[in-house]
Amino acid sequence: MSVTSANFEVRKTTFVVSGIGSLGDKIDSSSAGLVSINSESNLFKDGTADECIAGATKYRIFGIKFLGPGTIRRASLVASESAPSAYINYQWAFDPLAYKYGPMGSFNGTSDFVSVASTTALQLNKFSIMAYFRTSKADYTTDGDICNKGGHGSETAGQNMSYGIYLDANENLVVDFETGAGVNSTLGYGSQKFNDGKIHHVIARYGDTDLRLMVDFDFDNEKSLATTAVPEVNTQPLVIGRNSRVSDRFFEGDIDEVYVYNRRLNDDEIEAYRDSGIVPARGLVYSNVFGGSGEPIAQKLPDENTGPSGALSWRVVNNQVPSVPNVGDMAPNKTVPIIVRRTNIAGTPDLENSFIHFNLHYTLEVGQTAPDPPSPGEPPPGPSQPPDNNPVKIAIGADWGCEDMTDTVVSKIIAQNCDRIIDGGDKSYESSLNCWLTSLGPILSKLIDSIGNHDDTSSIRSKLLATQFVSGKHYYQDTPASYYYVTIENFAIIVMDSEVSFTQTSTQGKAIIQFLTEINANSAIDWTFVTFHRPWVGSDSDHPNNEGNVVQTWMNYFISHKVFAVINAHNHNTEITFPINYNSSDPEDPDVFDSSGPFDWQPGQYLIIIHEGTAGHDSGSSLYQFSGSQPAFIAFRDDEANGYFIIQTVAATNNKSIDISFYSVESSSTPLYTARYNKI
Repeated sequence: MSVTSANFEVRKTTFVVSGIGSLGDKIDSSSAGLVSINSESNLFKDGTADECIAGATKYRIFGIKFLGPGTIRRASLVASESAPSAYINYQWAFDPLAYKYGPMGSFNGTSDFVSVASTTALQLNKFSIMAYFRTSKADYTTDGDICNKGGHGSETAGQNMSYGIYLDANENLVVDFETGAGVNSTLGYGSQKFNDGKIHHVIARYGDTDLRLMVDFDFDNEKSLATTAVPEVNTQPLVIGRNSRVSDRFFEGDIDEVYVYNRRLNDDEIEAYRDSGIVPARGLVYSNVFGGSGEPIAQKLPDENTGPSGALSWRVVNNQVPSVPNVGDMAPNKTVPIIVRRTNIAGTPDLENSFIHFNLHYTLEVGQTAPDPPSPGEPPPGPSQPPDNNPVKIAIGADWGCEDMTDTVVSKIIAQNCDRIIDGGDKSYESSLNCWLTSLGPILSKLIDSIGNHDDTSSIRSKLLATQFVSGKHYYQDTPASYYYVTIENFAIIVMDSEVSFTQTSTQGKAIIQFLTEINANSAIDWTFVTFHRPWVGSDSDHPNNEGNVVQTWMNYFISHKVFAVINAHNHNTEITFPINYNSSDPEDPDVFDSSGPFDWQPGQYLIIIHEGTAGHDSGSSLYQFSGSQPAFIAFRDDEANGYFIIQTVAATNNKSIDISFYSVESSSTPLYTARYNKI
């Protein structure tokens, strides 16, 4: 069942020693770093003379990447060698120290810094600061500030250190704050020097009774200082990479994933961040992830003779595809750093220009199983039947914002333990996505993201394309765009972009037609949903329905092509229609197909429209009010509650029946509305 993937890349890296570009650090994702579309055959071929000596061991780091299309694949790394295995031994291992939040923010040590004007939210008596950093500067003759507010060099009230983390002149790590009288509470991590060129994580936290400093999530060696002092509250800026007060004490190196809180983080929250990347939301007053897209940064090897750091599990590599995939699950468009160890076996001839040819093999998409082979003498099996489906649970949220209510809605969705979350668009309502990415951090890997009108800027569009949300996106002509589709079990979700042309002859329109062709050719798909930010039909509210005649353009086409539901947002309220059909005489007043559930659905009979816009940007009386009476085609509506929809398959129906329910944040155990749909 294994085939060689035609969509596999091996990339060298940007770190160069003696002309060899594969010793580590950031995996080069530019075209210049591409070695071969299917294989890497020169990791060791053009090496130095001592590589040929019997007994020599050399190391390289490179990246493997599954380009798709498709969902997560189970993959194996195999290889063929130019020299007999009796002469050379090749092994490989995952990089145990690979940094997963790249790229990092780079600071040149002379002029680079990030400054944020003081606000009430940043003026703290209690705090926690988290950050990753890396520096190889040989000698810090003075402090190098990682993150601080208030700064160094003055004992004058209003110019004291409110909170800060820095490397001192001995390259030791320090956390510090001062009272209004200039009295310091200073805690160092000891004599360990941190200019070692490695990526470290630091957490400083202060509550009521002690100041603490932890490095690399090492709870056993966390330092503490008993103090009840009160940090000075002042209007100095929050600065990353330099003294807050004046232009000195520059940090030279890389800083990333900076988070500042108005409270002391607890151990459970720190462990969740370490283990699962879950960023605590409560009390977060500032964050900067420096545009992190999740591309990995491998550890640096100082030279080809020095082995990697960390606990490695070396694996033999040969030309046999293992029965159990040795790489495991690979999501599309994610790079995995791999370390290779090559040893010329002692007592064998010296070798020149030997090489190894790597290939990635994949078996089946995750969730599929291979059929048993026929017994001897039996005819081959006929066409395979769609597999039994695993249960599916999907949440819908939109018009999020970065408010306390946003955090509440997200926490309720997390508690539902959903498989996917459909984002109907409109995220931070700011020029940056950072606060929204932080709020939704725990669910981003499950998020099916879409564009809303408040997301329609070049910077946010670029950020969304660069951020890894749900894996397995299918793009039109394999070109990443804001419209795509994903599948999970017997569901397909198509994402449209309401802010660019959506006529059927536009590029997006052609993509949607192609998506539906592919989905309807897949006998395993029963339920197709489409997201489109702006509302199609519904109650009168702040924003109009049917902008751009989207209903006339797509409603009949979607029904005839077996779309079950369209998901809208934009108006900050909630409603859902009965099963409806297109009304050519008044497209905004659809015909009701059935108004008494449970509803049976035969593909091509009707569709429903789900409207959800209450995920947090507005709440309470700020939600958009309906005007006029409830239209006859609306089954349920609410303009008072924040919440989310849940789509959930019904047990013992092989996902042929689903419930769609709306939960408010006040009624997370009992929905305000629910309806059942049975595919027939």
